[in-house]
Amino acid sequence: MRLSAVFYYVIFSVSALVMVALLVVGFCLPPQGEIHPSVIQASGELIGLAVLAQVPHILSIVSKGHHVKVSKGNFTVEAKGVNDEAKQ
Repeated sequence: MRLSAVFYYVIFSVSALVMVALLVVGFCLPPQGEIHPSVIQASGELIGLAVLAQVPHILSIVSKGHHVKVSKGNFTVEAKGVNDEAKQ
């Protein structure tokens, strides 16, 4: 069973809203003197969820034969569709 794009958009939206809410609460509360590692881990997980919500969209683009390349510094991820592989 394939989930619709609306479902993934809702997941992305909820993750983004929770992330923004946590940031606002973090600015409103007085500092406790240190950032506990669990806070950093939770923030990373929320950002990771937002990124994972985009993976099905990227895969659908690749399945239609388009080329996707993402680079950050020395790290590069490349996804080629079926049509791109046949051209090479």
